[in-house]
Amino acid sequence: VQLNSASDATSTYNWTSQPVGFVSSDPTPTVSPTVTTNYILNAANAACSIQVDVLVTVAVDNINAGPDQEACLGETVTLT
Repeated sequence: VQLNSASDATSTYNWTSQPVGFVSSDPTPTVSPTVTTNYILNAANAACSIQVDVLVTVAVDNINAGPDQEACLGETVTLT
């Protein structure tokens, strides 16, 4: 997911996350969260500053490959 902010050369950008662990000064960083994460942007220039939150929701689906099967080395199994 690419996080976007309107960037210009006179502004500073500081991204952090909750849960903690992500930090970036890139105005448009790319993230790959494994859990739902709130990204917080603090942007500032000489005239003003702003804080914006972006929530990236991670949906986890249960994958069912069918009943358990046994296979020997080199054999092929079909998942249903």
